[in-house]
Amino acid sequence: MEKVRCTAIFPQRRRSLQGLAEYCFARENERIRVLFADCCTLAGLEERAVAYLQDIAANRMGDYKMIAQALDTPGKCESVPACADELRDIMRTLLIRLQAAGEIDPAVSLEYCCTAIFSAVVGGLIGLCFTAECGIQSGLPENLKMLLHRTLQVQQ
Repeated sequence: MEKVRCTAIFPQRRRSLQGLAEYCFARENERIRVLFADCCTLAGLEERAVAYLQDIAANRMGDYKMIAQALDTPGKCESVPACADELRDIMRTLLIRLQAAGEIDPAVSLEYCCTAIFSAVVGGLIGLCFTAECGIQSGLPENLKMLLHRTLQVQQ
């Protein structure tokens, strides 16, 4: 028997869920801002990024998945663009600091660096959530650090 899903959400419930999603995004952005505020090495970026992913996968991803499922309309949360812009600003500030310190290859653009980090973070988070749900031990954290290092390091 096919499962029927009710997709109609009352406007008040949708606003509440969107408000909750906005709060969660803002809270994650603040965690990231604090986590990287004094980061001044590529190794620090690698360690902190992977630790952050492990923390979110273990402690908050279940909640975020429930919010997304309850909204039932991917991409329809109005707060996402503003939160994504804020996160890009946080990352650009970090990357400029690391490039100025000679930790990240100055020959690569900030857009490239952001794309590399977001790709590693999104893929890493999916992998960490999957391995956590299945109880699988993997070398994923170390591989993510190596991926970030090899992608962003100063080329000799």
